[in-house]
Amino acid sequence: MRIIVSMTLFAFLLVAFSPCSTAAQDDVEKSPAYLEAWETADLGVRVEKLNQAIKEKPNMLAAHYYLGLTLSQLKRYDEAAAAYQRLIQIPAPPTDPSPRFLLAGHYELGKIFIGQSKYEAAASQYRWLNERKSNVLADELALFLSDLFPKQAAEQYQVPISPMFAGSNEPAAASDKQRVIPQMTATSKITILHKEKAMYTEIARINKVQGTVVLRAVFTEDGAVTNIEVIRGVPDGLTRRAIEAAQGIRFQPATNEGKPMTVRGHLEFTFHLY
Repeated sequence: MRIIVSMTLFAFLLVAFSPCSTAAQDDVEKSPAYLEAWETADLGVRVEKLNQAIKEKPNMLAAHYYLGLTLSQLKRYDEAAAAYQRLIQIPAPPTDPSPRFLLAGHYELGKIFIGQSKYEAAASQYRWLNERKSNVLADELALFLSDLFPKQAAEQYQVPISPMFAGSNEPAAASDKQRVIPQMTATSKITILHKEKAMYTEIARINKVQGTVVLRAVFTEDGAVTNIEVIRGVPDGLTRRAIEAAQGIRFQPATNEGKPMTVRGHLEFTFHLY
């Protein structure tokens, strides 16, 4: 299958964070300043409150993590990277050697480095996560980080090339171009018989990401979903999950005067936090 990616990988679709909605926090007690940080929609004020919380509790992983995320929202990427660097230097709690904010901090740091074209530094974060792949979250984060590497950078720094990019520069066969028609021109459109729900990712929950992935795909006359193209993506592994769900779709092919046809159509997968 040839999957083409044509999206902005670093577009954040983040909603306001809420510490009350995040289960199993790494810190048993929160400082007053940390709680006050979530009482304002002003990101600049939130940065001040989170910095105050860190002064009160220097090893509060959640405060360091959300400080970095808030600074990223403000496009203050160097400051965000510094916040994540401080986070990953904090010793892991003995009761949990791989706390989720520590793992997510390495992932977010890698994202910033990729956005700054610092691929060697980003690859270092990928390898750190990959070495801990026995942890489910670390394994996912390594995978999602590898998705963000441009193909040439992935090859240079020995990061697995994402299947989302596999063959993306290969033109469609001439025979395919001739036989694929827009769905609207078929006598009867495809009928979806089974569409799996795209699963949320843990990092998307941590970052409170939501949005709609829009895909374009070819629905073949023999019931296969191929040539998936991303029209609009959502970060933190949600685009990958949408593609995986699209691959599992079962459908009744479109027809033209009773004859099964191969057509091109669109799919949408919406992710909402409840």
